[in-house]
Amino acid sequence: MNGLRVRGVPIYDFPVPSWNKGKKQTYAMTPKKIVVHNTYNKATAKAESSYMVGNSNWTSFHSVVDDIAIYENVPFNRNTWHCGATYGNRNYIGIEIAKSTGNALEFAKAERNAAKYVAATLKKYGWGIDRVETHQKQSGKYCPHKTLDLGWQRFLNMINEELNGQKTIINNILNKPEVKANYSVQVSVGKGETLNVRSQPSANAKVVNAYNDGSIIYVEAVARDEYNNAWYKIPKIGYVSAAYCKGIDNRPKIVLYYGDGDKPIAELIASKHKVKCYRDDGTRTKKDYNIMYVGGKQYKDRFESAKVAVNAYL
Repeated sequence: MNGLRVRGVPIYDFPVPSWNKGKKQTYAMTPKKIVVHNTYNKATAKAESSYMVGNSNWTSFHSVVDDIAIYENVPFNRNTWHCGATYGNRNYIGIEIAKSTGNALEFAKAERNAAKYVAATLKKYGWGIDRVETHQKQSGKYCPHKTLDLGWQRFLNMINEELNGQKTIINNILNKPEVKANYSVQVSVGKGETLNVRSQPSANAKVVNAYNDGSIIYVEAVARDEYNNAWYKIPKIGYVSAAYCKGIDNRPKIVLYYGDGDKPIAELIASKHKVKCYRDDGTRTKKDYNIMYVGGKQYKDRFESAKVAVNAYL
């Protein structure tokens, strides 16, 4: 497939030099399965290829994929040393997914490109999804670590979608009703990065907004996309991928109120939570997301973060 594209992803030939082939691709091979790996670093696929083909270690792999491209290093009719098990090394294709400790959104794109590439390889040999395995299954090593963390079956579902052709997104969404929610989460995509808000619960939907890393967002409902991945519905804004958010403790540490008219309600909520209640003196910041704020809706950042408890007790 060198010089071609797989569903829009370019493939580059980056072969092992002649002087290193005896070590990196030692034996002839008739491939029987595919083993998926994560590189466990932030390097690009091109950098991974350059390092592998040029060093004197035995470790090798057939191809490496990132968010931009696919690099093929060893032909599938030669073995590589990739999975810590003799049979697997002599019979299985080793495919690395790059950037697994880097930017979360870039890794998501790398996984999608890998799913396209694996599906194309399965089609080439007339194989089914049962021919795709993890490094962990071969030798016990927790690899592909990030893909396993996010869900191995989720990744297999992505490959199956590519094998079976893209389903109509809206039909899949309509077949998966949203589940009501009532809590807040924190965006976790890496310092300086942003998380896209989309018009529908799908990575293929239109981008309508974005949240900065660390932002606290209120979740109205949980939806599922065409690959059964969870998406958080943000009221009147859109959807964000749940994979790039983390849970927070929504219980208030203190309760603030804006004016004297808000004091009785604030004291009631504070009593139920067994925390102290104060009138706002202007010293709290929007980063204090576990402050319950009563009244003063002009302070939107505070009021938004307080919705969970307000809805529970008013």
